[in-house]
Amino acid sequence: MFNSIAETWKNCLDGAMDFKELIPEFYGDDVSFLVNSLKLDLGNRQGGQMVDDVELPPWASSPEDFPQKSKDALESNYVSEHLHEWIDLIFGYKQKGSGAVGAHNVFHPLTYEGGVDLNSIQDPDEKVAMLTQILEFGQTPKQLFVTPHPRRITPKCKSLSQTLSYNASMADSPVSPGEESFEDLTEESKTLAWNNITKLQLHEHYKIHKEAVTGITVSRNGSSVFTTSQDSTLKMFSKESKMLQSSISFSNMALSSCLLLPGDATVITSSWDNNVYFYSVAFGRRQDTLMGHDDAVSKICWHDNRLYSASWDSTVKVWSGVPAEMPGTKRYHFDLLAELEHDVSVDTISLNPASTLFVSSTKEGTVNI
Repeated sequence: MFNSIAETWKNCLDGAMDFKELIPEFYGDDVSFLVNSLKLDLGNRQGGQMVDDVELPPWASSPEDFPQKSKDALESNYVSEHLHEWIDLIFGYKQKGSGAVGAHNVFHPLTYEGGVDLNSIQDPDEKVAMLTQILEFGQTPKQLFVTPHPRRITPKCKSLSQTLSYNASMADSPVSPGEESFEDLTEESKTLAWNNITKLQLHEHYKIHKEAVTGITVSRNGSSVFTTSQDSTLKMFSKESKMLQSSISFSNMALSSCLLLPGDATVITSSWDNNVYFYSVAFGRRQDTLMGHDDAVSKICWHDNRLYSASWDSTVKVWSGVPAEMPGTKRYHFDLLAELEHDVSVDTISLNPASTLFVSSTKEGTVNI
């Protein structure tokens, strides 16, 4: 049973058969994995102690304090300065060979890429046994580097207390000659240096959707908030009346993003059903549907009568939205101007206000400019 942080840490370091994983909860907000909140009878240990809440290190004052301090440590400058050493072990020159032996970083031969040629094994039973063993042991990542990885460049940041006291003095008086200016601060300190950030207060909040909100856009005058969600609905919330004014479902699949056209008369939403929908705010109904992709549409942008749509079909398409000649149910006629190919699914896109720079990003972490 997982009953002590210290014992589990020691067993993983010293025990040859203990390969517990460091799960994301160690750095999250959910502390239920540390607390026996249901008071289940988990038995007794060999020494007679009852197994209950997980025993925390002495530096953690509570179950909530433990993941918070773990997160602070993980995001510290110390970790940034030593990150290359971890890369050397997992993906680099210390993964295999003499470097791995010197770093005590060796595993079962079957866990390494190319450790065994399964096609050369003729005996089917032996082949199944090998495959089972590989599945049981897991596999080491692909080796990416064969030379030491360079150290990450980290700014020498001022301490948090110095920055906060500096910001407090800045709020009351301008910077005098000879004092440190805003431009001299590191990027991390600049984040703390916005004078008015402490004055921001939560005005109000509302539970609008049943599932995750995927898109949000606000009318120019701030009177209405439009949201899309994985619950497949587009909703319009009135800030003035503090009430939900309309809710519409275009399909039975999730909606992924939304935007308002200039004039606040039309909302465009993208959907996992491969379509882009146009919704009339005044008439409260769908007025156009663009069936433009072979997979889910993940994000849309609009500028100067052009629609940019990103999709999981690995493309971004640029459409010219020409107002329809015959007024009726349809408001726009769309012509495909460009199709930008990607290697994998495109998750999000953005366009600068001058429409001179377009950026897309994929599910594999690539940013395309």
